[in-house]
Amino acid sequence: MSEFWLLLKANFINTLKINKRLKGNRSPIVAFILVLIGFSVFLGLGFLYMFMFGELFNELGTPEMILIVGISLGFILIIVMTVTVANSYLFRSRDFDLLMSLPVPTSAIVASKIAHMLLLNYLLFFVLYCPTIVVYLVYNEAGLIFYLLILPTFFLIPLLPITVSGLLSYLFGFIPLKEKYKTFFKIILPIAFILLYFFGQFLSIGSGADDDSFVNFGKFFGKFNYPGILAANGMTGSILEYLLFVAISVIPFVGFIYLIAVNYLKTNNRSLRSDINKKFVLKEMKGASQTRALIGKELRRYFSSSIYVVNTIVSPLMSFILLIMFIIFKNRMTEFDFKPEVVAPMLIAVFIFSLSLTSTTSSSISIEGKQFWILKSLPCSENKVFFAKIFVNLFITVPFLVVDVIIAIVALKISVLHALFAFLIPLLLLLFTSFTGLYVNLLFPRFDYENDTKVVKQSISVLVSMVCGIIATALLVGLGYLLIREFGNNIIVYLLTTLATAILALASFLLLRFSGTKLYQNINS
Repeated sequence: MSEFWLLLKANFINTLKINKRLKGNRSPIVAFILVLIGFSVFLGLGFLYMFMFGELFNELGTPEMILIVGISLGFILIIVMTVTVANSYLFRSRDFDLLMSLPVPTSAIVASKIAHMLLLNYLLFFVLYCPTIVVYLVYNEAGLIFYLLILPTFFLIPLLPITVSGLLSYLFGFIPLKEKYKTFFKIILPIAFILLYFFGQFLSIGSGADDDSFVNFGKFFGKFNYPGILAANGMTGSILEYLLFVAISVIPFVGFIYLIAVNYLKTNNRSLRSDINKKFVLKEMKGASQTRALIGKELRRYFSSSIYVVNTIVSPLMSFILLIMFIIFKNRMTEFDFKPEVVAPMLIAVFIFSLSLTSTTSSSISIEGKQFWILKSLPCSENKVFFAKIFVNLFITVPFLVVDVIIAIVALKISVLHALFAFLIPLLLLLFTSFTGLYVNLLFPRFDYENDTKVVKQSISVLVSMVCGIIATALLVGLGYLLIREFGNNIIVYLLTTLATAILALASFLLLRFSGTKLYQNINS
């Protein structure tokens, strides 16, 4: 048991880089405050999201759906976020050789890894679960059983999605594919899952002429996530359903732990094998300019990491999903007059919110790992390196923005002038998030990681840059709202909002251009 606690402690120390921060010049208190601010922002968004659903379901006379929707959202979120991590953390971890050299039993290693993954998912789930419980109690009366089961439900919900994600990753390792094809499927499958999930949601919303859209939405969640509805029904009085929920959560999880413990060594040894290309043909080497070569290198590194792609493409993909949802709701809510001049500001708010959530640049320095010294030794300027990393972020986000604007023109009948600003303002914000993300990563680089998850999802630079994007979005949306109230919805509002976004982008560019260059030169991997 002592080995388990030591390994678990080492996992968290390594994840948070506590030792390095205690020895470095930066105060660990500052890092803790940044993490706390970021967590508070996400918790606030969770409350905002759930209160929105709570108000809607309460008006429709079905406030009990709040619990089902909140628990189901958390359940699905854990699956989507864990399925991209489990394989590299449990079966393809870079610390496997180091752990095997330690005088500790394999069972302690497996238990510490699963416990670490569980604790991180509890933190993720809390962001939705806490607002769900609070909002539910605001609109519903609850008995003693509900209060007694709040904590057990919180600990039980993540067990099944972690089991499902881990088993999918485990079985995926048996597929006889070359590494490049496995990477392709690791990228496509989570994205396909997200799209299928929202496609099913659209079908749910569009079905049934007598049912309200949001009631259908909640019913779909209940059908899609059977354990979630069992937990919700159990908390509201059905003990039998709650016992069934406990059984289908705990039993598969125990079986999953046993499976991993028995096959941990065999699975990791198999994953360390590499394919040999027996048909290698020496071809003529082609030359390229420095900028083109750097861009090619960045794109290859980006698409070689499924975790990197999936976690950064969610933001532009979300802009497309929210746009489709907006179109569906607009067509069903015929009692509201959605004029094109009213739709355009709403679309801009949706685009800048979704596109500012993630950025490839917030981990583009850390992703270099121990090979960062190679990048620094190249005979090219820092500005060319920065340009290549920023290009990748624009390369994956701008096409989504273009498609979104074209769909808005065709489906929502907005004018070319409105479409121009719907493209220009989010584009300027994308530049801001690209510059800011890269600068923050230069402030908080991390090279001592075992897998890409540590820098793509769990690093301070990603959290800080995301908070910066959310704050910038809030400022722009608030400014736009005040301008519309003052001047009405006209060209002056668009011009002033564009000017404010351009100022943000220019300020972040100048910060990266002068201060970022010095930070880059002073980094030692």
